Amino acid sequence: MAKVRPRTRETLARNLTVLMDRFGWTQRDLAALSGVSQRQISNILSQSTTCSIETADALAGAFKLNGWHLLMPNLPQDLAQAAGLRRLVEAYNGADAPTRDYLDSIADRELGNGKR
Repeated sequence: MAKVRPRTRETLARNLTVLMDRFGWTQRDLAALSGVSQRQISNILSQSTTCSIETADALAGAFKLNGWHLLMPNLPQDLAQAAGLRRLVEAYNGADAPTRDYLDSIADRELGNGKR
């Protein structure tokens, strides 16, 4: 049975909540640090509005992350890994096909998956 992919709005709201809790920030704190209004943050957290790429990038920037980090279904709890994750994605994107296949096999092994 295929795993159900979480909705992007849910993932974004969950990741923002986790990050705000981790940093001990309120919506107002995040608004002040990101330049995104508290009202818009509230709407994103309640999943009642969409979020532009620019807004996601501004929100992520407050946490010293990239916008795409907020869209990861399983954002690492240890934020120190974020830089390593960024490097891993950059390396994967620049790799040739055999290297990508190798990295995919490692990911499958670590996740307990069978063949891709």
